[in-house]
Formats: sequence, C-alpha cells, structure tokens
Amino acid sequence: MRALTVLALAGFASSASIRIADPLLPQVAQDFAVATGEAAMMVTAFGLGYGGLQIVYGPIGDRYGKYQTVAVICLLAAIGSYACAIVDDLWGLSVARFVSGAVSAAIVPMAFAWIGDVIPFHRRQPIFARYLSGQIMGQIAGQAMGGVLGEWLGWRQVFVVLAVIHLIAAAAMLLELKLSPATRNASVGQSRGLMEALRLYPAILARPQARMVLSIITVEGGLMFGTVAFVGADLHARLGASFSVVGLSLMAFGGGGLIYTLNAPFLFNLLGERGLARIGGAVLGAGYILLALSPSLAMAIPCIAAMGLGFFMMHNTLQTQGTQMAPEARGTALSMFGFAFFTGQAIGVALGAWIVDRWGAPPLFIGAGVGLMMVGLVFSRRLPRR
Repeated sequence: MRALTVLALAGFASSASIRIADPLLPQVAQDFAVATGEAAMMVTAFGLGYGGLQIVYGPIGDRYGKYQTVAVICLLAAIGSYACAIVDDLWGLSVARFVSGAVSAAIVPMAFAWIGDVIPFHRRQPIFARYLSGQIMGQIAGQAMGGVLGEWLGWRQVFVVLAVIHLIAAAAMLLELKLSPATRNASVGQSRGLMEALRLYPAILARPQARMVLSIITVEGGLMFGTVAFVGADLHARLGASFSVVGLSLMAFGGGGLIYTLNAPFLFNLLGERGLARIGGAVLGAGYILLALSPSLAMAIPCIAAMGLGFFMMHNTLQTQGTQMAPEARGTALSMFGFAFFTGQAIGVALGAWIVDRWGAPPLFIGAGVGLMMVGLVFSRRLPRR
C-alpha cells in the first residue's frame, strides 16, 4: 500500500528527530562548555514536548482525520527542527527541542491509529512491523547523522538536514491525500466533538487492560530511552570512540530492529505475543548488562544490536495492545500511549543524567537491564491468551 509507505516516510523523519540528539550530546556539551549530563537537558526537553502534546493530538486526529493531521504536523516539525539550528545557548536549544518535540508528537501515534482503523486486529502486528521499518531506518539515519554529519558539518547543520527531511515527508503526504481515497476516509471518532473526545480520557483509564498497557509503556520508556541516550557518550568517554564512530556504532540498534521487522511474521507465529514480550525483554536487558561490561567497541556493538532486537520484539507487542485499548477512540487512546511512553522517557533521561554525572554510565546500564527483563516478564504474564 503506497499510503503506508508514505506514512513510513513520516515515521522515518519523526524517529530521526527523536534519536538524532544522542550522538550529538558530547559535541553540544563541548560547544556550550557544560557536562554531558547537563547537555542532556535537550533530550529531556524533547521528550517532555513530545510526550506532553500527545494528549492534544489524539482527539484532533480522531476529529479531523489521522492522515491529514500527520501531514500538517510534518510541516510544523520542519520549522521546529530548523529552529534548533539557529539558537545561541543550551537553554535556547532545549526550548527549540521542546517545541520540535511538541509539534512532531502526533506523527507516530496517529500513524498507528490510522493503521488500526484500516487493518483488522489479526493482521495488525505484522503490518505494524512493516511500518516500523521506516521508524527504524529513521533511528539509524538520525544516529548516523548525529555522529557523522555532526563531526563533518557541525551539530547545527544536522538539524537543518532534519528540517529538509520533514519537508519532503510533508510534501509526499499532501500528495498522497490527493491521490488516495483511503487516506481521506472518515476515521473512527470523526463525528465526535473535541470536548466529547477529551472526556474519553478518564473512561479509557477506567479499563484494566488500558491501565496495564499504559503503566508498562511508561516504565519501558523510562528504562529504555532514559538510558540509551547515554550510550553514545559512554562509547566516546569509556571506549575512546570518535564522534563519527559513535554515530555508526549506534546504528547497530536500528540494525537489531530491522532483524525483527524482517522476521516479524515468523517470530510472531513461533513465539506469540507472550513469547515476544518475555524473550524480547530478556534479550534487551542482557544487551544493556553486557554493554556495561564490554571492554572494547568490538564487543559493545553486538550488545547494542541485541538491545534493538529485544526492544522491538517487546515494544511492537505493546503497540499492538495499545491499538485495542479503546477501538472506538483509537487516536485518543494512542495519544495516551504516546504521552505515557515519552513522559517516562523524559523522566528517565533526567534520572539517568543524575546517575551518569556521579557514577558513570555502566551502573545505569546494569540497572536498566535488570529492570527491562522484569518489565518483559510482567508484561508477558498480563497478556491475554489468543
């Protein structure tokens, strides 16, 4: 489906924006003469903006159309990304990243909600895995741009490139809206007013399955992305990797994710939802723990790839469950899902920065690894049998 491919391009741009700052942390810290943990405020700011605005965009997507919402948001995200390139200090960069995160918050959850509206549940997880390919390639490109282009052109030009990618995605989606009737079909909840949609939040929270999914995604976001933000800085400081090598090494995370997406139907049939959650959490946690103990870059890179494989095994299962929290208001429900995930991420980065500045990254990696193993185990036990 061409509309799904174009939607994946928007997911590519969004994911590149989320992960692009990780390998830039050492460069930004040097440029503004601050500690790495302090420079991480720009990562926290993006997570807060991205997570906080999820609550707003869900009802908008349900009311006015999810595909249309993503197209407009891509245009605004291009402006936010460009603003990051022209600031004068760390506070200005953090504000620009907050705004950039706030305006791009709708892209991924509205994409999943649109897929949930048009694809039956029994076919959804493999389709989500195909869509995830765009996100994963965005993560790979974002980390590579942050490392390689950051060292070559400077970190400011990296955000200019990111703005151009968002513009291309917006143009492709606007064209698709003209060409494909499926993108303009009335979506679930489109007849509902905004105020009526906002009143759905407490009703969704009253559902036990929704509370379970939202609780787990919050903890997963905090442990996973509150820790992965410091992997690049650790490779540079502890293992002596250059900024370019850091960016290329972090691509292994996306490589592990691509291994999952290419084998998702086979893994789903073999392991089921429970197996994907349990084994995914175990692989992810083991990757973090072994990364903390790695004495060389050659040993660290396979650990990063294992983290990507394990994360997408567990996270894709969580995303599929998220689409069923409230089928009658899928955009609103997935906006809550995104809010929980990125709020957890922002809190995790803040706590992770405090730990890294005092004890270094390895203790953080070990703690997150153990925690993520437990998350996978708990989640697998709470999943319904199908």
